[in-house]
Amino acid sequence: MKNPVVAAQMALYMSYSTLPISADVLHRAYRVLQNLVDYPYDLFNFIGKELEARWSTANSILGRAPDRFNQASVAGTFYMFIECLYPEEAKNCAGVFASANITAEKGSGFGVTNAWARIEMVETTPTYNILMDHLNALVGY
Repeated sequence: MKNPVVAAQMALYMSYSTLPISADVLHRAYRVLQNLVDYPYDLFNFIGKELEARWSTANSILGRAPDRFNQASVAGTFYMFIECLYPEEAKNCAGVFASANITAEKGSGFGVTNAWARIEMVETTPTYNILMDHLNALVGY
């Protein structure tokens, strides 16, 4: 390449186009494509059913502690918005979940007090299963 500017742009393009793709991303892409092949035009139905099952599990766990947690989100959305009802825990609800190895965002980031925490429901299946195990341990069996 005679033009150094074009050569630099080509080198930059090549570096971007050859970035490695993680095994996790490849696996998720494979599962989505496999689902499209096995069940044509049913992807959104599959996702809806998966979210419905996840919400059913999460609500059944939190339902065992109605005096401790108030789950206020609409089932089927991407996040649980949970209020800690015990006065001591209401000071830092996200911290309550963090103590159980659950990643939660403080309510103050969403215009409410820190008596609230937001937890993501859209995770890989293994990560979601770990989340539910930790939530189970926090609530108690």
